[in-house]
Amino acid sequence: MMGAYIALAFAYLIFPNFYDHIESSVSSISKSFLDGDNLYSFLKGWPYSSLVYGPYMFIFEAFFISSNLPLIEASKTLSFIAFFLSYLLIRKVYKKNQSLNVLILLLPAGFILFWNRPEPLIILFTLISLYHLNSLESLMSRLAIGISLGVLVNLKVSMLPIAMFIMLIGIILSRMNLIFFLQILMISAIIIFLPFFSKQIDFSDYLTFIFSVSTEGIDYWIFITNLIYLTIILFYIWPFLENLKLSNIHFQLIIAFFIISFIPSIKPGAGIWHLLPLVLIAAYLVESANSKTESPIGSHIFSAVCLLSFIFIIYFSGVLLTKQSHWNKVKYELVQLSNEFPGLKMGVSNLESYGETFYRALLEGDQLDAPSFMDLNFIGKKDSDFAEILERCEHEFFIIPNNGAPFSLENFYTQEPLFSNLVKKNFNDNYSPIKNSSHYNVYQCIPSKK
Repeated sequence: MMGAYIALAFAYLIFPNFYDHIESSVSSISKSFLDGDNLYSFLKGWPYSSLVYGPYMFIFEAFFISSNLPLIEASKTLSFIAFFLSYLLIRKVYKKNQSLNVLILLLPAGFILFWNRPEPLIILFTLISLYHLNSLESLMSRLAIGISLGVLVNLKVSMLPIAMFIMLIGIILSRMNLIFFLQILMISAIIIFLPFFSKQIDFSDYLTFIFSVSTEGIDYWIFITNLIYLTIILFYIWPFLENLKLSNIHFQLIIAFFIISFIPSIKPGAGIWHLLPLVLIAAYLVESANSKTESPIGSHIFSAVCLLSFIFIIYFSGVLLTKQSHWNKVKYELVQLSNEFPGLKMGVSNLESYGETFYRALLEGDQLDAPSFMDLNFIGKKDSDFAEILERCEHEFFIIPNNGAPFSLENFYTQEPLFSNLVKKNFNDNYSPIKNSSHYNVYQCIPSKK
């Protein structure tokens, strides 16, 4: 099964587009950062490029984008490497069939395991920290744990409970003493805050943005699905926790941290991928137990998840095989049009043609970041500055997918129009189509409006 996933990860690496819209934003923001732009500049409005990820996501990504690889493949390389290294670490950390059976719960995450977002890195650094827990006497191991937990929290501040959970396990199972604890804590703190010494990364802007999006509330459908997922994890490992012969307070703390770590996963836009580190921790606890027996639910979970994973492999293989030629043509068309019309800005139309806008990272200069704006729009950010840009015709050319009306995309969170009527009006009043192609329309500012 894992061999099939590795093959799929490689196939996705060379697939000529992104599958998820946030991947395109990660790539665009990292490219802008490489060009000298600031991160977390959402307060200035256009192009609305801000995501709730820490600086390391974009720093690591920018390193690969700076290579000579094509941009889309370069963007995916980091996650592919993280996925492959995680596979190797799993073989090192987990030896028992019971713990490996717990890890089967990772597989329903599907391509999330190797997409161009923080999750592959979060899995990798969680595994690195767990791997080194058994050798705390080594300074190098403590250094590795400190660095890993620091990167983990920096990637997503919601990983703070996970980092604390790993430290708790170190105290309970690996006899982490106070000196080791303080050393790891100090190293982690340095790693967390190190990127903010860059002039391009303002800590106050980052905090403002994180606190702003933290007001999004609860998605009750996500709450229910993630609660089911967490319940399955706990049902499976419960007998093994009892076998660890923990004191009451330690047992209660472990359960409490499962629950605390679950809480950030229930906001709008979240999913089971927020709980993947808990699967790794649960498997580690099973690995540490002496029991050789498995709960009755274990075999049923294994069979059900294997079936779901098989379905995913068939489905995603079909997507990669059938869409390869289509996206190559779309990409080629965009490159040709960008050569013909310098300074193109990518707009959006409707959901059916949303994938065509993922190529905006291939264009030069600031580009409208619709995926990021969905978050900002959800917390009340208006697009009035973009409407003014359109009214003043600040950009001569826009390129928009030719299926659907310009800027008719809905916000995934609210199912309401993402852009205001004023944006649509100003665009229609000030721009007219000058070239139609197979997948895009090019619009130019009406000369009298300049």
